[in-house]
Amino acid sequence: MIRSTIPKPFGVLIWLLTIWAEFDWIFSQVLVDPYARSEVVNPDELLLVQVVHRHGERTAIYDIPTAGRKPQTITDGFPKEAILTPRGIADMYGKVCKAVHWSAFDFGLRVRPHSSGLVVEYGRYMRHRYHKFFDDGKPISSQRIRVISSSTDRTITSAQALMAGLLPPEDRSRIWNTSLGSQWIPFPVYARPSAHDTLLLNFGNDCPKFSELRKDIAKIPIAKQFQATMPGFADRMKAATGLNTYDFFDTSTIIEDAVHYAQSNPVNGSVDQGTLPYWYNESIGEDLRRIAYFRMHLIVGGNGDRQRTRFKIGVLLHEILERMNLSKSLGGKLPLKMVFYSGHDENVAGILAALSSYNYTIEGPNIGIPDFTASVIFELYKNSTVRLLFKNNLSDMWSDPLVIKHPQCLMEYCQLGKLYGLVKDVLTSEDLWLNECGATYGVRRNVSETRSAENELPSKLQLNDVPPHSVTLPAQNGNGVGIGDGLVIGGGLIAAALITSPLVAVCIARMRRKTPEDRVTNLELSNGDMRNRANA
Repeated sequence: MIRSTIPKPFGVLIWLLTIWAEFDWIFSQVLVDPYARSEVVNPDELLLVQVVHRHGERTAIYDIPTAGRKPQTITDGFPKEAILTPRGIADMYGKVCKAVHWSAFDFGLRVRPHSSGLVVEYGRYMRHRYHKFFDDGKPISSQRIRVISSSTDRTITSAQALMAGLLPPEDRSRIWNTSLGSQWIPFPVYARPSAHDTLLLNFGNDCPKFSELRKDIAKIPIAKQFQATMPGFADRMKAATGLNTYDFFDTSTIIEDAVHYAQSNPVNGSVDQGTLPYWYNESIGEDLRRIAYFRMHLIVGGNGDRQRTRFKIGVLLHEILERMNLSKSLGGKLPLKMVFYSGHDENVAGILAALSSYNYTIEGPNIGIPDFTASVIFELYKNSTVRLLFKNNLSDMWSDPLVIKHPQCLMEYCQLGKLYGLVKDVLTSEDLWLNECGATYGVRRNVSETRSAENELPSKLQLNDVPPHSVTLPAQNGNGVGIGDGLVIGGGLIAAALITSPLVAVCIARMRRKTPEDRVTNLELSNGDMRNRANA
């Protein structure tokens, strides 16, 4: 009989460390569970939820220019379709957080490896927050949840990833395949061609007037004052980059975006001289960020520039409010529960500007460009109140969104009629928007045909029919796992660990009794398996 070579004191140490590892895992999974600190909205009071969000992390649209290298103009090689990075897909759906946790009892033989827990991202967060509202266990179609995207790859892919997290096939009736079908359900995403898009990607040839306003932001008095604080910056950057022309706002924003991508996605795990050009330093990087942030405020009409705000999000906000009015008028009989608009940073920033929540100063600090996955959420309740929320924290996706309070409606729940009155000056119908844009007959006809084919809002109700309402809805409480529940569950898991840890020690002892020949054989098989994977 071969006796175990593990001394008793060492065995006791292994047993104690096993208990510690189990409790550490319990603490990370239960007591610090993100579900416990995230609100679950009361479905009995809710009528409709509409979300305008930015896409996930994407690749850079342009390369970083450097003197002596091609391209010599910032738009050489355009269009370069930016696509979602793997991290961008994970941001919209879900990912495993990489954190160090080790199984203390094996010292190299990882018996039960585990992570710090599944950190679900935007789609799964939205499911947790609203699942009691939209999911009754029956198959879900676009009549209940509608997803609208701009026509770019990054927004359509973001919408698909978000829906994969929002609608997992948890119920057996939704599983259509034993492998892929048990993890994902296809869901329709609606996207207009960019030339017909008045909602999300609405500038260019379809709106000459707005394109002109975008080009003329440098003529705005506050923009001139801002440029005066950075004399000679454009000339120095033109010489460093080797570009033939350098626009203070537009070119700086393009370069800042390319640098941001390079820093967020370093080559071989580090940002080196091969990634960033020789002329770049932190001071230049800060100047580029300031300019990019300031430009975003100018484009979408921060500080009360209502004309630019109306061109940017007037049609979109009009549709959102019209849909809320329709849902309220039908008394909750509308089958539609949620609407997602998968768009861009300018859409989110424009909504904030319309709500007078995107103001800026020359000195700063100013609200920056909305982050990837940033969103504005419109929650309509049965008492005709609206709660406006802003979510912009990728580092802690499970934190609840911030409440947006209009300066003239400083309540968490603003009356729908009052909200309409506060933003009425930036609302515009699609037809009026096309008239103001100076759109050609061809663009008008294409947009009209696209709108007729969609036929998603049959109501002819007018927004000024929204009656005032004086009921104030109290704040809702979350229904996550609390500390008390966590302690009960944790106690049960600790007891299970105490019972099973002796069995684990026996298994380790048996593994330690293997002969040297056995260990060599296993190592060779492992190396062979690694070689096979490398050649696959």
